[in-house]
Amino acid sequence: AKGKVVGIDISEQNIKTAREYLDSLKISNVEFRHGDIQAVPLPNEYADVIYSTCVFNLQSDKQKVADEMYRVCDHSGLVCVSYFVTINPIPDDLRKEASEVAGCIAGAEDVETFMSYFRKTGFNSGGIVEVNKVKLPDDLLEKHLTAEMIQKYNDIDSDDGIFSVTLVVEK
Repeated sequence: AKGKVVGIDISEQNIKTAREYLDSLKISNVEFRHGDIQAVPLPNEYADVIYSTCVFNLQSDKQKVADEMYRVCDHSGLVCVSYFVTINPIPDDLRKEASEVAGCIAGAEDVETFMSYFRKTGFNSGGIVEVNKVKLPDDLLEKHLTAEMIQKYNDIDSDDGIFSVTLVVEK
């Protein structure tokens, strides 16, 4: 009851829809602000917890986004980011078509590159706490991969494919 949630979105329509839904719930400790994740409309060290899902991937300057998360995160606060990554490179044409299944896949990059944004910013505690292999439809894979590669993509123990990860780091 003492907490507060601030939702930020670049889309005015999404903000309007969220506010309408919130009004129907009669909740008073949630607010929505129009803003860009690369220039968050909040003061320094404002948030105890920052949660971002399927937004980080779509940003052009991911380092700037990680820097903003660090700026807005309170000392000893947590940042949780859900993200799509790869371990081994994937064909560009597969990435493009897979992004039509889930738009966030378009920004998937190497897991070490993803982690480096947060290390460079100053987060030094925490890491990836959950990993799930993304199952793409076989007919999609067949357009871009050999039978042997498809088997690796579908093998849970293989480093080939696209992975959904959850990162939790502490400031």
